[in-house]
This record gives sequence, C-alpha cells and structure tokens, in this order.
Amino acid sequence: MLPKTLTTFLWHFVRPYRLTCAGMFGAVLLYAVLTSINPYLMKLIIDGVIAYPETAKEGLFSFLWIPIVLFVLLYQGMDLCWAMYDYFKIKTLPKVRADIINTMFSYLQEHSYAYFQRNFTGSLANKISDMARGAESVISQIVEPIAAQVSALLVATLSMYFVSPLAATVLLVWSVLFLGIAFFFYKKTLWFASRFSESNSVCMGKLVDSVTNIMSSKIFARNSYEKTVSFSVCKRISNKR
Repeated sequence: MLPKTLTTFLWHFVRPYRLTCAGMFGAVLLYAVLTSINPYLMKLIIDGVIAYPETAKEGLFSFLWIPIVLFVLLYQGMDLCWAMYDYFKIKTLPKVRADIINTMFSYLQEHSYAYFQRNFTGSLANKISDMARGAESVISQIVEPIAAQVSALLVATLSMYFVSPLAATVLLVWSVLFLGIAFFFYKKTLWFASRFSESNSVCMGKLVDSVTNIMSSKIFARNSYEKTVSFSVCKRISNKR
C-alpha cells in the first residue's frame, strides 16, 4: 500500500537514497554558513585598510593577507558547495523519479478493466508523469530555497545578534511575519494548483487518445470531430487561466 500523504510519500521513495540526500542538505547548509561569513571577512579587510598607517601602504597586503586569502577561498568554497550539491542531486533525483514512475505504473496495473474504460489513457499517463516531476520539484524546493535560505537566515541572525541585538530581533520578526503571510495564502494557492493539474490531465488525456484514434478518424473522415472534442477542453482551460 502506497502512502497517502505528501511527506510519507516522499520519504517512501527518498529513504533508499537518504545518504545522498543528506549530502544535498549538507552542501546547502555549508553554503549558508560560508555566505554569512563573507560580510565579516569584508569587514576585517576594510577595517584593516583604515587602521593601517598611510605612510606604509606598500606593505598593506602582508598586513591583510590572512583575511584576503580567506575571502578568496570562501568564494571557492561556495562554488565547491554548489558543485557538491549538483553531484548529489544527479545521483539522487533521477533515481527517485524512475522509482516513482515504476511504482505508480505497477499500482495502475492492479486496477480493474472498468477503471481504464472510465479514464483516458493520456490522462493516466500524465498523472504518473506529473507525480514524478512534482516529487522531484518538491525535493529540490525543500533543499535549495528553503533549507539554504532558512539556514542562512539563522546564521545571519545569530551573527547580527553579537553586533546589534535590536537589529537581529527586527530581522527575525520580519522573517516570521513574511513566512506567516506566505503560509496564509498557501491553501488557496494549493487549491488552484490542484484544479489546474486535474484540468491539464484531462486535456492531455483527450489529446493522447485523439492521436491514438487518428487512423480511425482518417478512415471514417472524422478529423473535424476529433479536433473539436480534443481541443475544446484545452481551450477552456486556457481561458480560465
């Protein structure tokens, strides 16, 4: 029996690749930490330039070589983090997508003959494709913008707290308020996304079945009827959007 909720469904397919998924999370978390350290190194360089005696500017690099080298290495480390993330992503997401397609196809085969009579072939195939593509997109969205940005926010807030507690509090309150507003509109957006996905599956189902019936349409001279039936739904969907 397949899981019914999104989190359990994703975990069911991600669990065999949890080590590479942990590598994806580790890469973005390290990127978030390095991103937060970057302004501090810049501050050290600027403070060093200001504090260094004006009469001995020729030895400035030897005075600031440590923060300068760390600043350059920091950018190299950030690029390395994204390279690591892409490596683990390629090792994980295509396999997860293939597992979802294979599992859902096996699940579809267990349905009755009447079920296939009541549903379009293209609609069923499109739903399987959407499920695999959507799961891959959700995993990417969780790791890239959510984990990376939230981690960067927490590290930045902690760093700012040691400089100005008030500024750190304002940043944290603004972030919570922003996330609260986004979550408020989440359910309404989810409703629109669900309707659009279902309508798109119906449209693709009619289109694929009409392509399958092209030879029959040519034999019985029903091309105009197939065009009307197939594309009227797609046109209505386009008008609703």
